[in-house]
This record gives sequence, C-alpha cells and structure tokens, in this order.
Amino acid sequence: MLAGVTATTPIPVLAMTMVIVGIAGPLIIPPMTAVLLNSVDDREAGTASGVFNTSRQIGGALNVAVFGALIGSGDLLGGLRASVLVAAGVTALAATASARLRSNTVKVSLEPVGV
Repeated sequence: MLAGVTATTPIPVLAMTMVIVGIAGPLIIPPMTAVLLNSVDDREAGTASGVFNTSRQIGGALNVAVFGALIGSGDLLGGLRASVLVAAGVTALAATASARLRSNTVKVSLEPVGV
C-alpha cells in the first residue's frame, strides 16, 4: 500500500493509507491471541501469552528504531519505500516460517469458556 507513494501523492491520500494500516493492528491482534492461547495447554497459557507480548514489544521497539533510521536517512521518500519493502520482506519470511512450523491443525473457538 505505502510502497506506491510518490512525491506527488496528495497528503489526504497518504493519511488515509496510514489510517488503514494503523487500524489493521488492533483488528489482527485479538484473533492472533485467541489462536495462540487455544493452541497450548491451559498450564502453558501464561507463558505463551508472556512470550507473545514480549515479542510484540521487541518488534515494536525494533520497528521504531530501524524504520526511523531508514526514513530519517536524508531521503524521506526513499527511506519510506525502503522501510515498507523491509516490512513486506519480514512479513513474508514470518508467514513462510509459520507455515513450515505448524505441527498440527488447531481448532479455534472464540466462544467464552463454560458456554
């Protein structure tokens, strides 16, 4: 989405694109957490949740550091493109790793416990 930004892209178009990207995270995290917690034993749920949230925090810190350095390198548009391409590459690698590491199919239920 943001890889197509050019120097002549209107600010409102760029802002709407960034809003869409910003909304995506909160829509993805709860289902990911449900899948994670449903894939481990109840005894390991705390550990799994802790590892998941720690990895999110480390990822966020690296995101700010690396992408901030790329964008602040002097060429704003080139840095923005580079950071988006790096993010796309990391996402592709994570998707490939997760597909290969999946050991079994997990049945996910979003129903509350005891219903």
